Amino acid sequence: MTYRARSTGRTQLPTVPAVVLVAAMCLTGQAWAGGRPEPTAYRSHAVGNRPLAVAVADLDGDGRLDIITSDFADSTVSVLLNRGDGRFGPRVAYATGVNPTSVTTADLDGDGRPDILTSDGAGTVSVLTNNGGGTFGAAAIHPTGARPSAVTTADLDGDGRLDIVTSDFADSTVSVLLNRGDGRFGPRVAYATGANPTSVTTADLDGDGRPDVVTSDNGADTASVLGNDGHRLAPPVAYPVGRQPRSVTAADLDGNGSPDLITANRGDDTVSVLAGNGRGGFASATTAATGDNPTWVATADLDGDGRSDVITSDFDGNTASVLRRHGRTGRYGRSSYRTGTGPYGVAAGDLDGDGRPEIVTADRSADSASVVRIG
Repeated sequence: MTYRARSTGRTQLPTVPAVVLVAAMCLTGQAWAGGRPEPTAYRSHAVGNRPLAVAVADLDGDGRLDIITSDFADSTVSVLLNRGDGRFGPRVAYATGVNPTSVTTADLDGDGRPDILTSDGAGTVSVLTNNGGGTFGAAAIHPTGARPSAVTTADLDGDGRLDIVTSDFADSTVSVLLNRGDGRFGPRVAYATGANPTSVTTADLDGDGRPDVVTSDNGADTASVLGNDGHRLAPPVAYPVGRQPRSVTAADLDGNGSPDLITANRGDDTVSVLAGNGRGGFASATTAATGDNPTWVATADLDGDGRSDVITSDFDGNTASVLRRHGRTGRYGRSSYRTGTGPYGVAAGDLDGDGRPEIVTADRSADSASVVRIG
């Protein structure tokens, strides 16, 4: 194995503040676009205690997207199966490692069913194998760096199997765990990032067919790009973004066929957009305003115009912001949609089968997942 470890220093992860627990409820809210209200509605569903992240995937093979949250205080994931009538079944909880900070899904064992992964604040990643029918086995626990903040998957070494990548906040590293193909993963291999990475994503940034790794670096106000040569990750290249970037994702926002990078910056209530040139490089960041304290970022084509829109969960604003790019100017216009209290994580997917994605938030202060349908 040629993925090699790199040493870095350690810092302390900020303590998550106490929250007020609010009952989940169905509410009708409004969206604000250029000062003009638009009617919209959201429905909240009970999950575990202090959910920090949310994902959507068809867990039971019925063709409908289900909801999964990582429940920090319970050390569980909540699975809400889609009933197909706009409603979801009650929470089913599965134990994870201690204090799961993020959640994603991927078919790790090649059986065609999405498995669940969490990054756990105790310094592990948990893998819950999908047994079929929307049920999961006991979590397999794998060591990572100190206080991993997020987890994603990608085939880094080109063997056809998805590997695990975590952003390790206190180590200022990413951990790579290569998939052995027998349900097991190799030991952690660490690569340096910018200071205190809070999120990680992967995308083929230079067009060579291999996924590269990107982190948002809370302690450096940067996004770090680690190129992939198929054998190891390159040293990080840092790109300045807004203050205290909490989350990062990649999507082709300008339609040139190359992934761009987007960070949610909780220190100045913005997103930063770095336009990709298709050769692994990026232009200087442009910024657009979000709601109050954006903690997560995702993308989806919400209005069916063929372009990806940017979505943030605005923790202190109790909103999800949608930023749509204007083709001629390249500027972003913002609409804001009410969610449950304290939305921390955000995802998007077509939950009701109408061809239009809904927004889903993990509401840390309400112990709920909110589904926002945009008319």
